[in-house]
Amino acid sequence: MSDNIFGERFYGTRKPAWHMIGQVFQKALKPSVAVKKIGMDYTVDKYPMVALVDKQQIDTGKICIMRSPTADDPVYQVFGFAGGKYEITQNVDLARIMNPLAEVWPLETMGAINNGKTVFMTFNTGGVEIEGDPINGYFMLVDVKDGGTSTKLVYTPVRVVCQNTLISGLRQATVSISIQHTPGAQAQLEARVNLIAKAREAIDETTAVFRKLATARITPNQAELMFDNVYPLPRLPEDAALENYSVEDLGALLFKGVKDSMYDYNYYTERAKTLRAGAMTLYEKLNDEYPALASTPWHAYNAVVESADFRDGGKAPEFSALFGPRAKEKKDAFEYAVALTGKKR
Repeated sequence: MSDNIFGERFYGTRKPAWHMIGQVFQKALKPSVAVKKIGMDYTVDKYPMVALVDKQQIDTGKICIMRSPTADDPVYQVFGFAGGKYEITQNVDLARIMNPLAEVWPLETMGAINNGKTVFMTFNTGGVEIEGDPINGYFMLVDVKDGGTSTKLVYTPVRVVCQNTLISGLRQATVSISIQHTPGAQAQLEARVNLIAKAREAIDETTAVFRKLATARITPNQAELMFDNVYPLPRLPEDAALENYSVEDLGALLFKGVKDSMYDYNYYTERAKTLRAGAMTLYEKLNDEYPALASTPWHAYNAVVESADFRDGGKAPEFSALFGPRAKEKKDAFEYAVALTGKKR
C-alpha cells in the first residue's frame, strides 16, 4: 500500500470533513444570523416549464428549480426539476427553524455546495465515550433543493482521536423536522420541543449501537469479508468473451468497445483490491494503537471511515465523504459491522 494514500495520513492534525467545505464559527451565532453573515441568504425559486410546439407554449405541469444570481455568481443556476406541487424552503427559513436547536447545541459550521443547491449546518452536541474511545457529537442539517431529496437532520459523530466523520446510516438517527409554518404559538412550541426531543433520542440510539460495536469481537476473516463487501469487485462485462478477438474479427468499433470495457473492468477491479488492502492496513494499525478495542467491529468500521475521509484521489473528497460515494462506503461498513455483532464467531 502506497504511503501517499494511507501511510502518515493516519496520524497528524485533522479537522472533520465539513470544516474543509464550510465556514467555522469561533463564537456561537444564531443560524438566522449566520445564514446572512456568510451569504447563504440567496433565493431559490420555481419556474413553470413549458413545451414550445409549433410556436405555441404548452404547460407541462412541471417546474424548474433555479437559484437567482448572486454577487459572486451573476447567472441563474438550474438545480433540478419537479412536479408543480413541489415546495421550496429558503435557506433563511431553514435557519430560523433551526434557531431553537442552536439554543441547546451551538451552531459550529455552515456551508453551501454545488452552486448553492446543497446546504448544511452542524450543531455541536458535546462529547461521549465509546468504551474509553472519545467521540464528539454533531447534528447536521442537510437540504438539497433538487426536486427529489428530502431535508434531513442527522446525528453525525466524529471520533476525536483521528477526526473520522462517523456517518452511521442509522434510520433512527434521522430526525424529521417541520419545514412548514405552523399556526399558533402553542403549535410552534410543540414542534420545537418535539424536534429537540427527537434529537436527544437519536444521540442515545447511535451511542448505544456504537457501544455494541466496540464490545463485540470479530475474527480477521470477518474483517476481511466486511471490506470485501464494502469495496465489491465490478461485474465482468458481457463482452468479456470477445477480449481475445482481433480488430479484423470484430471490426474497429466493436473492438474499441470491448477494449474500453475491459480497461474499465480491470481498473475498478484493481481499485477495489487496493481499497480493501488499505482498509485492512488501517484496521490492523488501529488494533495495534488501541489494543483495548482491538478486533472489534468498531475498529473495522472506523478503518473504512478513515479511508473515506482522508485518502488521496478523486474529485471533491470532502464532499464525497459527506454526501457522495465515500459516504456510502461508511454506511455500508456500518450496516455490515452491526450485522457482525449478531453473528457467532
